[in-house]
Amino acid sequence: MKTERIHRLNEKTSGRGEFVLYWMQASQRTDENHALEFAKQEAKIFGVPLVVLFIIVVDYPSANLRSFSFMLDGLREVKYRLEDSGIRFVILKGNPTDILPSVSENCAEIITDVGYLKHQIAWRKKLASAVKCSVLAVETNVVVPVETASIKEEYSAATFRRKVMELVPEFVNDFSPVEFKSSSLRIEFEGSLNLEEFSLADMDQSVPEVIDFRGGQEAAKATLQRFIAIKIDRFEEDRNDPNCDCLSQMSPFLHFGQISPSWIARKVFESHSPGTDAYIEELIVRRELSMNFVFYNPYYDSFKSLPSWAQ
Repeated sequence: MKTERIHRLNEKTSGRGEFVLYWMQASQRTDENHALEFAKQEAKIFGVPLVVLFIIVVDYPSANLRSFSFMLDGLREVKYRLEDSGIRFVILKGNPTDILPSVSENCAEIITDVGYLKHQIAWRKKLASAVKCSVLAVETNVVVPVETASIKEEYSAATFRRKVMELVPEFVNDFSPVEFKSSSLRIEFEGSLNLEEFSLADMDQSVPEVIDFRGGQEAAKATLQRFIAIKIDRFEEDRNDPNCDCLSQMSPFLHFGQISPSWIARKVFESHSPGTDAYIEELIVRRELSMNFVFYNPYYDSFKSLPSWAQ
C-alpha cells in the first residue's frame, strides 16, 4: 500500500491496549479495503486481535428507508465475512463522537477510513483528540488520495485530469492482502446490535426500498460484471440517453464504499472496451474531482462555494 493513503491524526502512543479497532464507516466492505488491511497489519505487529466497529447514525443527513436497507444489505455481508475469518464485527447505534471515546479504552490503536464531508472530518478530528491511543485514517474510496492528486481546489476537469491520470498507474494496483489469523470473536461490547433484529421502523419511510436492487459487495461485483459484459461498449455513445440502459449502476455501491474504485478501474481497463476511456473519465476524473471540491472548499454545501458569475 502506498504510504500516501495513510494519515496520522494524532501523536498519541500505540500498542498498549488489548486489540486494534478498525472503525469502519465510509468503506463498508471486506474486499480490497486498504483501511481493513492496514488494521490487520497493525494488529499483527502489536500481537493483538482486531475488532471492526460500525456505528449506525440514525439521524444521518438525508437518511431514509431506501438508503438504510441498502446499507444493511452490505453490512450483513461484511459481518459474515469478518466473523468467518475470526474478526469480531460490532454494530453500535448513536453518535460516533459519544461512542468512540468509551469504546477506545482498551484499544492499542484505532484505524479508520476516510469520508470527505464536513461531519465526517469533524468526527475524525474529535475522535483523535478524545482518545488515549493513536488514530490513523486510510483513504480507500478513491483511486488516488485527494491531497496526492492535487494540493489545492481544482476548478475544472481540464485542470484536474492530467494530474490525477498521471498518478493512476501508481495507485490503481497498490493493494495487497494481509494474512491475519488471531481471533477476536470472544470480545464483548455492551450495547452491540444484532443486524438481523435491527428495526427500520424509525427511518424516514417516504422513500421506499427497492426490492430488486440489493446492496453488498457481491451484488456490486455481479452488477459490474454485467455492465462490462453487455453494456460498456455502448457507454461512450449512449450514456446520456436514459432509454439505453447502458450505465454501470455503480453509484450506490460506491456511495456506501461497498466496492473499491480501484477494483472497478482495473476490471474496466482489462476489458479493452471502446467505452473504457469514457468510463474512466467518470469513475476517476469526475468522481475524484468532486472529492477534491468538498475537501478543499469549506463552503461546498452552500451557494457561497459558487464563483461570483454563477451566484
